[in-house]
Amino acid sequence: MIYHVINANMFHQAPNIIRYTLQFAPQTNKRGVSEHCFLLSTGTKVSYLSNMEETYDVYKEIFSEFNTQNYLFVTTSVALLYHISKMRKTDKLILHGFSSLFGKMDFWWAACLLRGRRFCKSIILMLWSGGTLELKQKGQAGYILRNMIKKKAFSDLGYLVALSFDDEKRAKHLYPKANVIVSNTIMDHYNLFNTYKKKHRRDNKYIKIMVSHSAFAHNNHFETFQLLSPFRHENIKVLCPLSYGNRKYQEKIIEKGIELFGDRFVYFRDLLPLTKYYSLLATLDIFIPGCNIQSGLHVVLFGLCTGMKMYLRGNNLNYAKGLGFHVNNFAELSKVSFEELTQPISELTLSKNDKLARKYFGPEEKIETWKQIYKN
Repeated sequence: MIYHVINANMFHQAPNIIRYTLQFAPQTNKRGVSEHCFLLSTGTKVSYLSNMEETYDVYKEIFSEFNTQNYLFVTTSVALLYHISKMRKTDKLILHGFSSLFGKMDFWWAACLLRGRRFCKSIILMLWSGGTLELKQKGQAGYILRNMIKKKAFSDLGYLVALSFDDEKRAKHLYPKANVIVSNTIMDHYNLFNTYKKKHRRDNKYIKIMVSHSAFAHNNHFETFQLLSPFRHENIKVLCPLSYGNRKYQEKIIEKGIELFGDRFVYFRDLLPLTKYYSLLATLDIFIPGCNIQSGLHVVLFGLCTGMKMYLRGNNLNYAKGLGFHVNNFAELSKVSFEELTQPISELTLSKNDKLARKYFGPEEKIETWKQIYKN
């Protein structure tokens, strides 16, 4: 069996991960859908997410669609360990980020090591955020022992799957013996995102600029606002999704956004269902994530697949450039005119980017990657 451990409260990610994993299962593993079992952890609340319209019924509907009963809602860390203890030597275990482990990371890695190196080799860890790689700092309780356990466990895992080149580099630096690759979960990003692009047209009345995707301070909203402030009297709308992140920081973003842009500043606090979120993204003219770390990558992929103009920096910029895409650099914002800011991407560049997007964000390449992961 291939077991997946995923936080069921991550409604903005988990349903698509499960759906596409099952959709492409006949092409990635011998026994197809019947070989996958999902352990949906419900005890770890995602404190930075607002209430959503979704309920756990969304998962039941997906499993019913694929005619499988191979799933279980797990409410405690003890129950999770119990079910994983039943794994056979030939089984695989995919950990979709750390938030599925009930906040017991140190305990988890110690338990894995006690099961032995062969068990660790069966584990594939998805590194949703580069921060999950970091070691404890001097002065934190038991940091020497905790770091030793984590380094040993990460070195023995079957795969560490980084989502970007910078995260891959960081992982290899911290864990030189680990088996690190750059990939993602199986999704047909290209065709999914272009379906929404075809359904929705951009509004010619305003230039819609989305600043970041969440209310985390690493998105550097205020820096981006200042760079856009010379254009506040132009025909722009500045959009800010603020459903993720720190509540106090969220209020400061709203205050500053209204101060600088007035009624041209639009924000929303609740996390939109994916269909509504994709519909919104399809109407954007420009996306500006101010982060240096890997964050907002899903929106970046949407932009790369649909020809959206983006000003990227740091981790996201290096990822897009590393794959060969032409995107704008965040640093350009300090000197661009409004005409340069809003100038459409050339047809030649759009064509070249589109070919790359078909290659990297269609399902074919990831199907081959996951066939190898499941096989090894």
